[in-house]
Amino acid sequence: MIVQDLSDDLRVSNIQLNGSISAREFADYQQSVIARNNTEQWASFVDCSLLTALDLNFERISGHADSVNRLNSGRRPGFTEIIFAPTDLGFGIARMYQTLADGQFEVRVFRTIEAAQEALAVLLDGDAA
Repeated sequence: MIVQDLSDDLRVSNIQLNGSISAREFADYQQSVIARNNTEQWASFVDCSLLTALDLNFERISGHADSVNRLNSGRRPGFTEIIFAPTDLGFGIARMYQTLADGQFEVRVFRTIEAAQEALAVLLDGDAA
């Protein structure tokens, strides 16, 4: 299951990947991101700590990176995805995604929640200054 919501701070979208994610579910999630197209969003905080399986191939992950890049043309410069991925599965997928997004938008991957939350706070506080 993919759970997504905007935090009280509309600059951030919180996403949690829970359990086993099918290719269809991921495609539906991707379409919802495209449909919503929140131009005020500065960052996504993706929590992969409860992810147990992900039925995605390289092409689907690459396509998602391309979709996010297209959305970024209407967003403020510097859109960042911060991914908390403590497990090998989540970390491996996140690092592949990070490599595919290189040069298009920033993806930062962390194994600890503290480091991920700190990176988000620095991003938001630094922009507010």
